[in-house]
Amino acid sequence: SWVGLFAHLEWFLEVALHCEQNALTPCFMSTSRQYVSPAHGPDWFNYFFTNRQLSAEDRERIDSGSVPICRMEGIRQLGLPRNYDSLLDLEIGAYLVRKYIGVKETMSQKVGEFFDTNLGGKCVLGIHYRGTDKGAEAPPIAYSQFREAISSFLEQNEEFDALFVSSDEQRFVERLEADFSGSLPVVYHEDLERSDGSVPVHRSKAGDGHRKAEEAIVNCLLLAQCNALLKNASYLSAWSKLFNPKLRVVFLNPPFADQLWFPERDLLDQCVT
Repeated sequence: SWVGLFAHLEWFLEVALHCEQNALTPCFMSTSRQYVSPAHGPDWFNYFFTNRQLSAEDRERIDSGSVPICRMEGIRQLGLPRNYDSLLDLEIGAYLVRKYIGVKETMSQKVGEFFDTNLGGKCVLGIHYRGTDKGAEAPPIAYSQFREAISSFLEQNEEFDALFVSSDEQRFVERLEADFSGSLPVVYHEDLERSDGSVPVHRSKAGDGHRKAEEAIVNCLLLAQCNALLKNASYLSAWSKLFNPKLRVVFLNPPFADQLWFPERDLLDQCVT
């Protein structure tokens, strides 16, 4: 499927919840082309994550082919008996992430080193702005509104002394740096896969698939390490809350009612619009 990376992971949580309730063991793989790199193999989930729940025997049976594998293009093709998205909440979601989706050590080390080098010892406000096509799923937030929300937060929370900025739009990062770098450090990951137009990164057929996925995961995990997060509608930053359930979140715009799924649905009580 050409849905975004964290939409894939949300599907995996639905599968995990089904397995929890039916004494089954899931094994997650994804071959969606937008994130696959031939140099790294056909399964992009395996580039960055581990199936924590699999025993050595499980892995041997899968690798040997004794467990059959079929290909699907979306979760509806599984024919699950319940709407598991509606049963997920932040507590259950964080539990399922801890149990089933392990971040590989190479990724954890990369994120930890970046944060310690650039933001160590700081009280950090994470900023995530999802632009490009997101206006089809939630009311758009103008840059001026986002800037005012950041200024207001900093005025009310004087202990914050650094910003970490993540966005799929290069222009947003540049404008935020220009507006705030005179008063406090503005840090961002040097992503190569950002959009300079209206096509979102995950739907663009240009660029390096492995890099797209890695940069999305790195930014999500860096936001999870912040002391608070100010965000607009986006699965990426919503997943930061699942990786760090203690993360304080300020949510600027709820998605439209027909676009409201987990985990954004469970952040509505932290929405300030």
